[in-house]
Amino acid sequence: MLMINADTACYAAKRKGGNRPHVLDTDNLEMTKFQSEMVWVVRLNNALEEESFRLYAQSITPIDGPSSFHYETLLRMVDAQGEVHQPNAFLPAAERYIIASKLDRWVIGESLRVLTGAPSFLDKIDFCAINLSGLSIADPEFLDFTQSQFEKYG
Repeated sequence: MLMINADTACYAAKRKGGNRPHVLDTDNLEMTKFQSEMVWVVRLNNALEEESFRLYAQSITPIDGPSSFHYETLLRMVDAQGEVHQPNAFLPAAERYIIASKLDRWVIGESLRVLTGAPSFLDKIDFCAINLSGLSIADPEFLDFTQSQFEKYG
């Protein structure tokens, strides 16, 4: 906990302009949120290393009935205790600490791997949506990465 508190104080000082001390107040709601995000940063990096993310598919169906098969890819994180975490728990920290692009890269690669491994499913779908972070879209190398994944998985 001491290291998390020290990291929190460092990031708070940087956010206020850097090159200044910051005294950590654990009763401060902003600092509590900051600490929570720091915990998520560690968890996210571990989950990336341990491949603890899972993809889910949510069907997108028009109200007047299915005319074609569309779906959206959803990301979840599974922790060491087997608890499944929704993106609203970890994405704010991922975006603030520039991990979102790593997650997006994982989602694209894993989505294409799964789709190419299930050709009968791939033949049935008309459209697959993957939500991306603005950080990824702004990353000049992201398009090259995405194209390389399409080439890799055909």
